[in-house]
Amino acid sequence: MPALLGCHTQGDTVDEVLRNVKEAVELYLETLSDEEKEELLRQRVVGVQKVKVISVVPNKFIKILNKIVMFLSSEHLGKRR
Repeated sequence: MPALLGCHTQGDTVDEVLRNVKEAVELYLETLSDEEKEELLRQRVVGVQKVKVISVVPNKFIKILNKIVMFLSSEHLGKRR
């Protein structure tokens, strides 16, 4: 998850990955200082799209996960945009 340096996860299915992403983001945010959280909040979340994945090219899948991570990060910190 490029927006969260060093925050990584994986899963055998898309559903498992999404569950793991949420857990990874929550655990990552617990390690941040208040100043680091404030810096993260200053980043703008452009938007999130719900997509149905039939076949995924790895780079496209990473882009989708990045959008999800940005949404979860802002939601977890109490800042929806």
